[in-house]
Amino acid sequence: MSGSGFPKRYSLCPYIWMFTCDESSYEFQALSLIADSLLHPQRSILSDFIRNSADREVAAYFFLSEIGQNSTTIEDFLSEWITLLRKVQPVECKDMDPSLRQNIWLRDGGKCCISFTENDERDKDPLVVHILSPTTFQDEDMIRNGRLDNLFAAFIGRSQVEYLKSLLNQDFKTLAHDTSEQLMLLSTKMFEHWANGRVSLKPSKRSASNTVSLPSD
Repeated sequence: MSGSGFPKRYSLCPYIWMFTCDESSYEFQALSLIADSLLHPQRSILSDFIRNSADREVAAYFFLSEIGQNSTTIEDFLSEWITLLRKVQPVECKDMDPSLRQNIWLRDGGKCCISFTENDERDKDPLVVHILSPTTFQDEDMIRNGRLDNLFAAFIGRSQVEYLKSLLNQDFKTLAHDTSEQLMLLSTKMFEHWANGRVSLKPSKRSASNTVSLPSD
């Protein structure tokens, strides 16, 4: 045991977060169960499903329902959550029409859309990246009411999932459709940060635009 009373491998983050929760809330119950069941880093990874969701009570209720009513174990839920995170990562667009690539380059000024570095500092050859892979919702687990589909809906909201599906489905079926809105320039370094969860995009509360979230060290 460490001097604080917690085993050395334990992360204090879920415990600290719980102090801000109503003890009667689903959020508190879910985080308590996770904290009692998993060690770090698995504990932090699964806690993020609750803490970073669009509605923490909805996500927590979904988690508790899956664990309580089905044969799903906490380890099973963690595995599915990790699988979902891997599915919704940005992907580099390697095979694309040269004219579309040029349009993206001109639109973004040849600069990474997140770092916005100056001309003499930017990556010499930024990547053209899909925010989500066009085939994200093509496998059976991601179709409506599939296991990962329901998990994703509990995390970001059903309306947001359906909106993303409509965008990607439109691009997937209509070859003539301009797919540039789903593409952006990223420096190699920023792409790696985003793909590994160190950078995320969150809706701005003050406008309809997105803001960049950079986790502190």
